[in-house]
Amino acid sequence: GVVCEEAAHPRRCSGVHTIVGGAMTYRLLLADDDPALRAVLRELCAPFFEILEADNGDTAFELALVERPDLALCDLH
Repeated sequence: GVVCEEAAHPRRCSGVHTIVGGAMTYRLLLADDDPALRAVLRELCAPFFEILEADNGDTAFELALVERPDLALCDLH
C-alpha cells in the first residue's frame, strides 16, 4: 500500500492507506438503516478498521466515492 503523506488529513488522501502506530489501517464502510446494528458492528470492527458509517444506500454510495473504503458491509434488503 501507499502511505498518505498528509498525516494531518488522512481522509483527504483518496485511495491510499495511512499508518497509525506503525501499522497500516484500513477503512470499513458500514451501511445500514438500523443504528443498533451499526453500533454492534462498529464495536466489533473498530479495533481493526477506521469506521465510516452511512444510514442509507445513497449516503453510502457518496461516502464510498469520496472516502474510498477498503471494505463495505451493506444491508441489501
